[in-house]
Amino acid sequence: MNIKNIIYPYRINIGVFFIFLFMAYIVYGHGINLINFAIAPGDGLISGVPQKIFNSSWSLWNPYMQGGTSAIKDIGFQQLYPPSFLLMKIIPRVFGYNIYILLHYGCAGFFMFLFLRKMRLEIFAALAGGIIYMMCGFIAGHKGHHAMPTSAVWI
Repeated sequence: MNIKNIIYPYRINIGVFFIFLFMAYIVYGHGINLINFAIAPGDGLISGVPQKIFNSSWSLWNPYMQGGTSAIKDIGFQQLYPPSFLLMKIIPRVFGYNIYILLHYGCAGFFMFLFLRKMRLEIFAALAGGIIYMMCGFIAGHKGHHAMPTSAVWI
């Protein structure tokens, strides 16, 4: 089997996925030093980044939150969420957290695009629907509460 034959039917979807990732960066991350500053200041720095750093280990005790707390009691820690674990293992600290947030914003728009295409909308209508969902108030307003937008992506 040739790799070209596998990718060719999905070339539009692959291109649209990268368009959504680029748009997520332009809308939510442009003008911010992504390596040193969190996209979501406030709650993102107080709870988001320490939780993600903690998620790169398999410990059930989080020493970074509230003077030490159990990770089992709160699903917001996302201890067993594979994208969180993998991204923070590969790209640690604030930059990994920013990539994590931007990836989920891009995926929100892309998954809505795929859903609308499945509902037999034209490409441009589905693209517009994905853009609108990616920038909706719920997802944009909860940047610091990272568990909420990541859940909205999968809904």
